[in-house]
Amino acid sequence: MTRADALRIAREWLAAGWRERGPLYPDVLDAPRGPVRREDREPVILEDQVVEESFGWVLPYQTRLFVRTGDSRDGLAGNWPLVVDRRGNLYVAAPASADERDWRDPLRPFRSGAFPAPVKRRGETE
Repeated sequence: MTRADALRIAREWLAAGWRERGPLYPDVLDAPRGPVRREDREPVILEDQVVEESFGWVLPYQTRLFVRTGDSRDGLAGNWPLVVDRRGNLYVAAPASADERDWRDPLRPFRSGAFPAPVKRRGETE
């Protein structure tokens, strides 16, 4: 498993969700300055912020429009980064519990080896 593999897995998962569900938070993105093109709402991996950890790769993402403008009004709020482990399983790094430590460090379960259930196992199709 390489960084390129992790990026591919995360991109495929985001693209599949995009095809199924369409725009993320369409009302929020339309409100500040009028309509936003559908493709600008597409989620993209922030490649310059991908981090390699001992357990795998942490892949933050945002909307294509936010990447272009940097304006918080154009982005997603509350989206947790994706994690691809060294076996190719994909996870959303959301807090594992109501424990305040998990909210301060949502990667804590991964670092301790207590991985949550993956949202996509290696080899599963969309």
